[in-house]
Amino acid sequence: MSVYEAGVPIEDKRRAREAAHSMFEWRGFSKDDIARIIGAETQYDRLVCMYFVQLFDFAGRGIVSALRLFLSRFSLNAEAQEIDRIMYAFATHYGEQNDSNYSVDALHALSMSILILNTDLHNPNNANRMKMSTFISSLTALNDGADFPRPLLEGIYNDIKSNQILPAGASNGTPDIKNKASSKLSAPFTLQRGRPSSILDTFFLGERLGPATLQETLLVKNERWSYDTRAPKGKRRWKRLHTALCGSYLIFHKPIYEPQSQADCSQNIYDALILRHVFARRALEYTKRDHAFQLTTSTGRRVILIASSINVVAATTSAPPLPTPATSSKASLRRPMLPTSKSSETLEEQVERYRNQLHHLKDQFEEHRDTRRDIALNDRSKLKDWQDRYFYLELELERIATYFDILNEMHLAEDAMTKGLASSMEETAVYDNRRRDRFLGINQHAEAQVSWPKVFLIQVDIIQLFLTMSP
Repeated sequence: MSVYEAGVPIEDKRRAREAAHSMFEWRGFSKDDIARIIGAETQYDRLVCMYFVQLFDFAGRGIVSALRLFLSRFSLNAEAQEIDRIMYAFATHYGEQNDSNYSVDALHALSMSILILNTDLHNPNNANRMKMSTFISSLTALNDGADFPRPLLEGIYNDIKSNQILPAGASNGTPDIKNKASSKLSAPFTLQRGRPSSILDTFFLGERLGPATLQETLLVKNERWSYDTRAPKGKRRWKRLHTALCGSYLIFHKPIYEPQSQADCSQNIYDALILRHVFARRALEYTKRDHAFQLTTSTGRRVILIASSINVVAATTSAPPLPTPATSSKASLRRPMLPTSKSSETLEEQVERYRNQLHHLKDQFEEHRDTRRDIALNDRSKLKDWQDRYFYLELELERIATYFDILNEMHLAEDAMTKGLASSMEETAVYDNRRRDRFLGINQHAEAQVSWPKVFLIQVDIIQLFLTMSP
């Protein structure tokens, strides 16, 4: 008897088995619902997860082949902790069906590393793809203190590199839009002719596009494709694009294809960005134009917009990061995996998470800053590693501080409204100025580049705050 079955009434076990079978056969559940259910923390949900995983036959399959089969039945759009629980259940069942020499913990670590490798190698915005040596070193000593056989890891790397593990319902780089019963997409997404098909990867989560809450024709310019790769000179020209903010997506169209309705937003797309974990701030280094904002995505892509800030959307929808992959090199910078799935946390839980992240990042930043004096000026390799980590931590510290300030103010305002308190006009003005300084930086000689709304509409489930450009 499994630990999750202990003490569970027979009727609850029966219901759990029925739920598992229904999910496996997509009866009453879509592929996008399953991960949230089987990844939950309650004993009953873990029992459902165990029964669901046991419906798969992994016998005689390699671990990559088993993962492909497993992930073909549902979309892994869940929080970091939920993904971790799901993959642990997968590792347990895989080990039971295959006379494996590896423990469940070792198979779990290997499975999570495969997911990270799959995302790293096939992310269209990642120009600095993970090398085989890096993948192998990231798994050092994770086989219960020993290393995995090198031929095994080399085979996994080559398999993933040549054949991506696609999300459930996707093939050949485009979402599956034929099965409308299991898709949340309101309409097929089409690209403007000549645009790369990799742009469609943005919509692999299968989320319905929210209504366009902000539409404006903006000047847009690419600066970097990733943290380590600058956009080619010919790709850094300004373009005038119609921009629509649809839920968590920023969708761009050439003016000739400007959407006239909600359905038009998904047609003839020029470019698209998902706003999870992005950070928008004043482009202080860019002085050729006024009112320029720099938007940095989770993969390091950097875009300059003559537009408003979108940090509120990012702060309220970004899910917790996955753990940073292990590496044998202390100098090597390994950024944490940032899920593109939407956060299911409450506002209070988000505030607490960002508060803890902020304290942790401050400690990391101060500790790393103090190590500078130990590096010789002529040691260029170590100096470069130190600078890369310093600038990464500096940006993360500013991003998380901004997210925390935004959500903490929302939380306080929500509490104030619940208690029937009202802020004075003087307090509101101070609040506006503080928020403006957070986004723009303190510049006493420059005129304010953002006009702030006088009324904040605070609702129970979601808070929409849009900042418009001043003429």
